[in-house]
Parts: sequence; C-alpha cells; structure tokens
Amino acid sequence: VEPPLRVVLLARNREGWARLCRITSAAHADALGNRAPVVPWSALREHGGPGLLALLGPLSEPARALSVGREDVAVRLLAPWREVFGPEVRLEAVAQKRSGTGPGSLRL
Repeated sequence: VEPPLRVVLLARNREGWARLCRITSAAHADALGNRAPVVPWSALREHGGPGLLALLGPLSEPARALSVGREDVAVRLLAPWREVFGPEVRLEAVAQKRSGTGPGSLRL
C-alpha cells in the first residue's frame, strides 16, 4: 500500500493566505467529521492560484513516477498542478541517501 499523496502549499502574500484558508476550510467541510481532512481537487481548482506556491515532495504522483524512471508519466501528472498554480509549482528534491530509486534515494 502506497502512502497517501502529500503537497505543501505556501502562502506568498495576503492573497495566497486567503486562498490557503479557503482550501483548508473546503478540506474540513468535505471530511464531515468522519475522517481526516483531505483537500479535494475541486477545492484546489476553485481556490488555488496566484499567491500560493505548491511544493510537490517525494510522495507526490510526479515524484513517484520519476522514481520508477517514467519521466513521460511525471510530465503528464504535473500538468494539472501547472494548470492550477502555473509557474508556482515546484518538485521538492529530498536526498536521504537511501539505496535504490525510490523517494529519498540519491538517484532520484
């Protein structure tokens, strides 16, 4: 079982902070108290944008695709993030000196 996907959203200014608050509220409203809050894509599409930076780490779908050598798939999986955040989406590089090609490995 793969770990859940994760993204870090950073507010760059007041507009970004307001967007982040709306995204967080949407995640909690969607959870209905029955499970941990998860941000739905609909909330990212509606509230994401200028003022926010999206940091996709080693557990993101694009990084997972890169870890198995599928750059073509990584580019495709990165496309929706670019649609929402434009040039303000980044892939986080994490090197934990693990062997192999998975998240945190030196090869990746």
